[in-house]
Amino acid sequence: MRTVLLFLALIGLAGCEESVEQTDRMDAVTFFTGDPAVDGCGWLLITEQDTLSPVNLDSEFHEDSLKVRIRYKKLSDSVFCAWRKTGYKSVELTDIVRN
Repeated sequence: MRTVLLFLALIGLAGCEESVEQTDRMDAVTFFTGDPAVDGCGWLLITEQDTLSPVNLDSEFHEDSLKVRIRYKKLSDSVFCAWRKTGYKSVELTDIVRN
Protein backbone atom coordinates (compact mmCIF):
# COMPACT_ATOMS: atom_id res chain seq x y z
CA MET A 1 0.00 0.00 0.00
CA ARG A 2 2.84 2.43 0.85
CA THR A 3 4.48 1.72 -2.49
CA VAL A 4 1.28 2.59 -4.34
CA LEU A 5 0.86 5.85 -2.40
CA LEU A 6 4.50 6.80 -3.01
CA PHE A 7 4.10 6.07 -6.71
CA LEU A 8 0.94 8.22 -6.93
CA ALA A 9 2.66 11.07 -5.08
CA LEU A 10 5.60 10.99 -7.49
CA ILE A 11 3.28 11.04 -10.50
CA GLY A 12 1.48 14.05 -9.01
CA LEU A 13 4.74 15.93 -8.49
CA ALA A 14 5.92 15.17 -12.01
CA GLY A 15 2.72 16.68 -13.38
CA CYS A 16 3.49 19.98 -11.63
CA GLU A 17 6.57 20.73 -13.70
CA GLU A 18 6.31 23.63 -16.09
CA SER A 19 6.75 22.78 -19.74
CA VAL A 20 8.47 26.06 -20.57
CA GLU A 21 12.18 26.16 -21.10
CA GLN A 22 14.58 28.96 -20.36
CA THR A 23 16.72 30.35 -23.15
CA ASP A 24 20.41 31.09 -23.11
CA ARG A 25 21.34 34.73 -22.65
CA MET A 26 20.92 36.72 -25.88
CA ASP A 27 21.17 40.26 -27.19
CA ALA A 28 18.01 42.31 -27.63
CA VAL A 29 16.88 45.89 -28.15
CA THR A 30 13.92 47.51 -26.36
CA PHE A 31 11.27 49.11 -28.55
CA PHE A 32 8.16 51.06 -27.53
CA THR A 33 5.34 50.59 -30.02
CA GLY A 34 2.82 52.86 -28.32
CA ASP A 35 0.25 52.56 -25.59
CA PRO A 36 -1.88 49.40 -25.92
CA ALA A 37 -4.94 51.51 -24.98
CA VAL A 38 -4.61 53.26 -28.36
CA ASP A 39 -3.66 50.27 -30.55
CA GLY A 40 0.01 50.12 -29.66
CA CYS A 41 1.71 46.94 -28.51
CA GLY A 42 3.57 48.39 -25.51
CA TRP A 43 7.20 47.46 -24.88
CA LEU A 44 8.77 44.78 -27.09
CA LEU A 45 12.18 43.17 -27.22
CA ILE A 46 13.72 42.63 -30.63
CA THR A 47 16.28 39.83 -30.99
CA GLU A 48 18.02 38.48 -34.08
CA GLN A 49 15.46 35.68 -34.29
CA ASP A 50 12.20 37.16 -33.05
CA THR A 51 10.20 40.00 -31.55
CA LEU A 52 9.04 39.25 -28.00
CA SER A 53 6.45 40.73 -25.67
CA PRO A 54 7.79 40.65 -22.08
CA VAL A 55 5.17 40.43 -19.33
CA ASN A 56 7.57 41.75 -16.68
CA LEU A 57 9.87 44.38 -18.22
CA ASP A 58 10.98 46.58 -15.33
CA SER A 59 10.52 50.35 -15.80
CA GLU A 60 14.30 50.73 -15.47
CA PHE A 61 14.47 49.33 -19.03
CA HIS A 62 11.70 51.51 -20.50
CA GLU A 63 14.12 53.29 -22.80
CA ASP A 64 13.62 53.10 -26.55
CA SER A 65 16.47 51.40 -28.50
CA LEU A 66 18.24 50.29 -25.31
CA LYS A 67 20.65 47.40 -25.94
CA VAL A 68 20.21 44.63 -23.38
CA ARG A 69 21.12 41.00 -22.75
CA ILE A 70 18.18 38.83 -21.75
CA ARG A 71 17.25 35.38 -20.60
CA TYR A 72 13.58 34.39 -20.58
CA LYS A 73 10.98 31.65 -20.29
CA LYS A 74 8.55 31.15 -23.13
CA LEU A 75 4.91 31.47 -22.14
CA SER A 76 2.08 29.65 -23.88
CA ASP A 77 0.23 32.73 -25.11
CA SER A 78 0.86 35.51 -27.60
CA VAL A 79 0.01 39.20 -27.56
CA PHE A 80 -2.26 40.32 -30.37
CA CYS A 81 -2.35 44.06 -30.83
CA ALA A 82 -3.04 46.71 -33.42
CA TRP A 83 -2.87 45.23 -36.90
CA ARG A 84 -0.89 42.08 -36.01
CA LYS A 85 -2.52 38.88 -37.19
CA THR A 86 0.03 36.46 -35.74
CA GLY A 87 0.84 38.20 -32.47
CA TYR A 88 4.08 38.47 -30.53
CA LYS A 89 5.31 35.65 -28.30
CA SER A 90 4.80 36.40 -24.60
CA VAL A 91 7.85 35.80 -22.42
CA GLU A 92 8.75 36.11 -18.76
CA LEU A 93 12.17 37.68 -18.29
CA THR A 94 14.35 35.77 -15.86
CA ASP A 95 17.39 38.00 -16.33
CA ILE A 96 18.06 41.32 -18.05
CA VAL A 97 21.09 43.62 -18.02
CA ARG A 98 22.18 46.64 -20.02
CA ASN A 99 24.54 45.67 -22.79
